[in-house]
Amino acid sequence: MWFQILHSNLFRNSLLTAYRKNISSNYSLLLKNSSKKHNINRNTYFPIILNANTKRCFPRLLSNVPKKPVRKELRRILKIAESQKWKLTGAIVLLFISSTVTMAVPFCVGKLIDMMTSSGDDLKTSLLSFCKVLVVIFIVGALANFGRVYLINISSHQVTNTLRRKVYGSILCQEAAFFDQTKTGELINRISADTTTVGMSITNNISDGLRYSFIFTAASCLMVYTSPLLASVSLTIVAPIAIAGAIAGKVLKRNSKSVQDALADATQVCEERISNIRTVQAFAKLREENEIYSQKINNVLHFAYKESLGRALFFGM
Repeated sequence: MWFQILHSNLFRNSLLTAYRKNISSNYSLLLKNSSKKHNINRNTYFPIILNANTKRCFPRLLSNVPKKPVRKELRRILKIAESQKWKLTGAIVLLFISSTVTMAVPFCVGKLIDMMTSSGDDLKTSLLSFCKVLVVIFIVGALANFGRVYLINISSHQVTNTLRRKVYGSILCQEAAFFDQTKTGELINRISADTTTVGMSITNNISDGLRYSFIFTAASCLMVYTSPLLASVSLTIVAPIAIAGAIAGKVLKRNSKSVQDALADATQVCEERISNIRTVQAFAKLREENEIYSQKINNVLHFAYKESLGRALFFGM
């Protein structure tokens, strides 16, 4: 009996209320007697006290923890990929090699055209030797692309695996009220779909961003070297494209979030109906439930169309 009383919600809530009052009075007294040099921020102090017993259970996902700035959240995300730093470093090195080969192709084609238009007796010998060099360059580029894609993909899978394990462990450590407020299908979707998105953003998206940045920088340098006036005219469109890209990135982020939320809602409906299929069949609601799920899937398709349109406009620029 005493065990049930001690573990009842009413008893725990009363203890927590008394504990908060005690903390509030002690905090007010401490704040009144303390100097300005030792000022205490209650917004950061009080959640630490409440979550002292759940430090091992990833308390960052709890609702009473204050939100962190974007940079700190990005630093936390990059910490997940810290175990794959050597693979990612090798992938970045191979990325620079493959990008260099890609940028060398127009130069080699120009040299080939110059050799073919020039009238010389040793044209055949020069073309043969030049083609051998091109074959070696293309083989190096192909091997670099192979290694880059392989390392990036296995790093992405490792990061996604680590993230899923941590998210699952954090969910298991939540209180019972958390599961009353959060739907099961949403949690499943976060573990399955959202972790994959985050893992790809850490590896694949960063790799693509570095690749395109390197190609843009190298192409700009080659344009300035070839014709400074033409390069200055061409670079005038960089600022409008950068502004449009920033706006498109925000729109894509909002659309991607809408897609994930709609997918979580559809997963929730599917999980509930399948787990209670006997009840659905007993009340002969198969057609109605099928229509409800079709509506949820159509919402996902609607937001996916908007996301595809945003991506098409972004890459079309």
